[in-house]
Amino acid sequence: MKYGILYLICFVIVGCTNAKKQIAENNSSSKTLLWGGCNLVRTDILKGDSLGTEIFMKTLHDSYPLTVQNVTAIVANPTDIPLEFGRSWNLQKWNGYGWLNAETKADFWWTDELILLNGQHKCHYFEFPIGSLYKLAKGKYRITKLFWHNNQELELNLTAEFRIQ
Repeated sequence: MKYGILYLICFVIVGCTNAKKQIAENNSSSKTLLWGGCNLVRTDILKGDSLGTEIFMKTLHDSYPLTVQNVTAIVANPTDIPLEFGRSWNLQKWNGYGWLNAETKADFWWTDELILLNGQHKCHYFEFPIGSLYKLAKGKYRITKLFWHNNQELELNLTAEFRIQ
């Protein structure tokens, strides 16, 4: 129930906007340089325990069609710990025994810088362009993203699972 309330509030506040992305081709190879992006959601109006007490990441939907282009995930931070993060993320697929990196359509690498957020935002959402970067098949997937606090004093690897149907 708390996820449903969180999603409803986030959509009312922000609406369905797309993160701005810039993709540049490297002329010397088939590798792509990714500049990803993220949108921050102001959730100052959330009160009480609507977010719980732990930092978590969850996709907006539990399953997506095989033709999905973007998966949106919400990172909720009900604590007073400010988070830092970069642009990189990873898509993994469950093979029945463990998580393996999903197959990419082409080689790519991330440009990365440390993004520091002030403590005013309790909820952030990220759009991950899985359809343009990965070869998708039906199955169970998860997105992983690293977050830090205080110049990597605390490292937090958040995951959000979903299915491709």
